[in-house]
Amino acid sequence: MYKNKELHLRGMISLVFVFVVLAPLILIVADLTNVAKQLWQQKLAAARQEVKQELALFRESLIPRQFVENLIKAGEACVGLNPETMQRPVFARNQDAGVFTSATIAQLLEFYQRQAGIKPLVMVSFNTDYANVWSWFNEDYSALRTLTDSDRRRFTSLLPIFVADTATFTPVISSNPDAFANFNKLFAGALLGDRRDSATQKFFYDYLGDLAYRPPHYGRVYEMATTRLGSRRLFTYHLPVKEGEMVYGGYFVLFGSRNIATAKILELSRKGTRPGMKRFFTSADKFRNNQIVSHNSLSLSMPFPVELASYDRLSGSIRQFPERIAVALSISDLRKTHDDYLSNLAVFCRFVSLAIFAVAVYFTLFGFPVGFRLRLRMIAIIALTIFLPWIILGYFCISLFDSVQTLAGHELRAEAGSSMYRLISYYHDQKLQLNLELLKAKDRLLRYADKTPEELEKLHAHNIVPPGSNFDLLYFRADGFTRTFRAKHTENISIRRIDCYLAARYLDNLGVIDRGVPANRKYLEQGEYSAGFMYSLQINYSEHTNMFLEGVETREWKKADELSRMVYFLLPDPKLPGQPVRSVAKLSISSPNFVMIRPGSFNPGVYSQRLPQQQHDFLIGQRRVDDSILRWWPDYINSSSELKRQVDLAASTRSGGSRLTPDGNGFRFVNRRYLKGQSLVFAGVSTASQDLRVEMLLKLFPFVLLALALICLFLFADLLAAMFINPVAGFRSATAEIADGNYQVAVKIAATDEFSSLAAAFNRMATGLAQREKMRRFVSENLFERIEQSSSDNAGASEVTLLASDIRSFTTLSEKHEPQQIVSLLNDYFTEMECAIKESGGLIERFVGDAVVAVFYNDQIEKPEHRAVQAAVRMRARLAGLNRQRTAAGLFNFDNGIGIATGEAVSGIAGSSAGRQIFSVIGEVTGLAEKLESASRNVASRILICPKTAAGLADRRDISEVTGQFGFAAFTIVADEVLNG
Repeated sequence: MYKNKELHLRGMISLVFVFVVLAPLILIVADLTNVAKQLWQQKLAAARQEVKQELALFRESLIPRQFVENLIKAGEACVGLNPETMQRPVFARNQDAGVFTSATIAQLLEFYQRQAGIKPLVMVSFNTDYANVWSWFNEDYSALRTLTDSDRRRFTSLLPIFVADTATFTPVISSNPDAFANFNKLFAGALLGDRRDSATQKFFYDYLGDLAYRPPHYGRVYEMATTRLGSRRLFTYHLPVKEGEMVYGGYFVLFGSRNIATAKILELSRKGTRPGMKRFFTSADKFRNNQIVSHNSLSLSMPFPVELASYDRLSGSIRQFPERIAVALSISDLRKTHDDYLSNLAVFCRFVSLAIFAVAVYFTLFGFPVGFRLRLRMIAIIALTIFLPWIILGYFCISLFDSVQTLAGHELRAEAGSSMYRLISYYHDQKLQLNLELLKAKDRLLRYADKTPEELEKLHAHNIVPPGSNFDLLYFRADGFTRTFRAKHTENISIRRIDCYLAARYLDNLGVIDRGVPANRKYLEQGEYSAGFMYSLQINYSEHTNMFLEGVETREWKKADELSRMVYFLLPDPKLPGQPVRSVAKLSISSPNFVMIRPGSFNPGVYSQRLPQQQHDFLIGQRRVDDSILRWWPDYINSSSELKRQVDLAASTRSGGSRLTPDGNGFRFVNRRYLKGQSLVFAGVSTASQDLRVEMLLKLFPFVLLALALICLFLFADLLAAMFINPVAGFRSATAEIADGNYQVAVKIAATDEFSSLAAAFNRMATGLAQREKMRRFVSENLFERIEQSSSDNAGASEVTLLASDIRSFTTLSEKHEPQQIVSLLNDYFTEMECAIKESGGLIERFVGDAVVAVFYNDQIEKPEHRAVQAAVRMRARLAGLNRQRTAAGLFNFDNGIGIATGEAVSGIAGSSAGRQIFSVIGEVTGLAEKLESASRNVASRILICPKTAAGLADRRDISEVTGQFGFAAFTIVADEVLNG
């Protein structure tokens, strides 16, 4: 009955144990599985994002302008021109930085030729403080080969001023007295009396083409249409290295489309920039949904960029291009890592479950193991009751704190999205305000629409367009009157002919133009002649595709980018019935560096926001028709920055996106927005630092758990001290007594629990140690080990070397001298002999009277014969030293003899099994050793050895045979060897 109750109790304890351990384990494993799935989805999403970015880079590399820019950037990296460093130079003052040298152009030319097999048209570079200007012109072009010296000087003087783009000059090397003179000379030769912007714009017009313009940003490639230098497109790039007004150098490079073949672009674009990704061309039927996700790969695709086909058509080629481009990424390693993690987690769960089940079953059937006594039981119970709850609590609390940490990321995402929305709303608000200003200008123009041409010509421009703006408003009336109202140059009322051609064509299509006016007929006729290059513009006018967007900024025109700076109005005649359209007005921006909406004049607060623990930076980029970004605001943002890369990505992919990633102790959120139908794209980079309070809690939480666990342990320690430590306090002092050599100590505890058994065992141990200590005085330690290895049951014969020695005439000495002197002699003698024997690895079998018997076993590296002879020599040497001491003390001297024999002997314990026993070596070798010892008095060395011992010596030069002297075979040690030993 008792056993059944005990079994039932153990079963209930086992069930509780299984539930307490398995329930949290199941929750933890389920949580880890969900985390693994989420991590897999995140890794897959990250991989998809990387493939998407690589695909965007693939597409960019197929756009000629971007192809040239990638080549130039790679060349800069090759020669050590790092844009990130060059934007924030840290150079020593008052010395040349050495960024650009006379070899820079040659290095870049060699790289362009090696990498792409092309040469630029022109390269100009300069070093610190414009001290040296180097130039290179491609002699393969006749137009460059025949440049006059004045033209070349214009290149080498204006381009450094244009590249550096500084309002004032502050020399880096202030000690150079010629710095200002060199700069002023270069500046005067570059501008030739014009303003800097006008001189630069005129330079590009003169040498690059009528559609050339002054590139607004450095660090980017700008594409210009031309018919010069045998090219249809020119690509310019410039990069300065400066810090404020201090110039450390810079360079300018110009490429032409003549040398940039489409085949070379196709070939080089397939070289991937990231490991594990493959670029390839494909057809439309292989990618139905723009992506393919298989078990081991992820592939994304997009249509082949039409820009390259258009570029190829400029050269008159009719090449067949692929339908799509694609990028594939192998995800087999990611999937294998994920599968291995799930497999290991499952194996761990099974192992722990089986272990818990086995422990529970064993405990139910047998209880605690016999060896698992009280102390271990208490340790197990303490560990289970203290650490398991804290481990479970710690896991869930850490998960909670991790969730709190991720909340900072979600908060950053929300705040960044809100800031991005405010920026876009601000943009739309500015656009609405602009439209309001434009409609006001239209309303003011309507007031004067019926005035005579003379009155309109005398009308001041500020009556129509607001002063302080950059507006130019063109007015074309059906009676042939034209005029431009300019906000800045009010006296200039001229109008461009192309605008007159288009306006006349449009009004003629409406049937309202007065063909009787000679000027109108001239505009219509000349418009017909220019129909070839204005074909697309005329279609848009004729088909009413741009005019229905009255008052809305036009964009995405392929023939003239400046049309993105125009707004059109249709003006009715209020005097006629039905108020038919009688005139057309076009409002544009006077500066080619601006669009209608001027983000550069936006409130700086919309671009950069600093919040507690958060920082938000934004960028607006102007999207061109080829989905490239050549202008951005604020314009101080580095062309190689993350913001610039994001607006490039938004424009090239025509899509938005975002990515939240951990960044040190905080988070980093990258966001980009693409607005369909808008010419501007937006990007933002937001960072959030860790909340110090949460970080402090995270850092303190392990210590709090540790403190709570320690408090619990201290409470249990106090309980254990009362239950266990006090009853066994006597063990500490008893152990210290035994360590000091007092083996008579005993521990006394009442026989109530396991501690009484421990005390009895401790007392038996002390008694045994005392007996062993007594035996230590009569038997050597090595002999103890030999006794432990031998017994009467396993005694066996083995070959040993036996040494026998005694004192000569010991009986006579005992009769002549006092017993105390004899005992003192024996003590000193045996001490010296024992030391000599132990030093040689021998075991002292026994002391008998004045005799010493030692045995040498074959259990060491050296042979027993050699060790026995060595011991004999040392014994003779120690005896000589002992006699010298006795002579100095006025005592008598004595001598001994030594015999050594090798042979078979039996070693073991002999005696009564219930009585006294001795360890003994028995065999003929014992008698032979004693015989040799007795005869040793007749040799000078007092040492005799048997032939078998002599045969076992490695060096026999120190022994001599004395068989004839004794009538039996014997050898002796040379006396000199003994004396020197």
